[in-house]
Amino acid sequence: MTDSNDTKSGPRRGETISGGMNSCWFCAKPVSPQALFCHSCGSLQPPPDVDAFTRLRLPARFDIDQADLERQAAGFTRILDPARLEKRGTMERTMAERHRAAIADAHAELRDPLRRARLLLEKADRYLPDIEADAGPWREEFSLALDATAVDRIAARLQGEMEAALRDLAAAFRADDLDRAEKLVRHVEALSLAVMEGRVRRSELLAGSPGF
Repeated sequence: MTDSNDTKSGPRRGETISGGMNSCWFCAKPVSPQALFCHSCGSLQPPPDVDAFTRLRLPARFDIDQADLERQAAGFTRILDPARLEKRGTMERTMAERHRAAIADAHAELRDPLRRARLLLEKADRYLPDIEADAGPWREEFSLALDATAVDRIAARLQGEMEAALRDLAAAFRADDLDRAEKLVRHVEALSLAVMEGRVRRSELLAGSPGF
């Protein structure tokens, strides 16, 4: 009997084959890399290593339609509902769990405008994740705040600046101005970090701690 994994008789299960296709892990027949199920035997396929836009079948752009995002995430979650797959084997149920986790991660990433912007810049080889945001310009303001009300005023102002910067970021992506988009991402990151530090300062003041 010829082994179905023999290279002379066809592709090995799960390997990449010609024409941009994969082979099904179960039957070794050709299957699209983006297909959830094998076209031949119907087996659930492993989750591919793709970005969030590709995983949720959405266009890679900053101005994403939130209704489309929710609809796509909900659709995949429904297809991969454990109740639908309870009669499948252990391998497929495990794959389904991995799919659901990947879909949840992709959904969270695309819902967050800052993470969405980072992803777009990463896809364009323009984002440098090893550069840390610096909240220094605002740290002194918070350190000089004497009560929680003062902290709240600073935080509200920074939140407004962050929302304005996100609007500018959307305009930069629409204009395909990636240089400006990268600068704005850095600015929003710094503002976001400053707002988080403000929350810490507020908690310290309420607790009677001297703070930073």
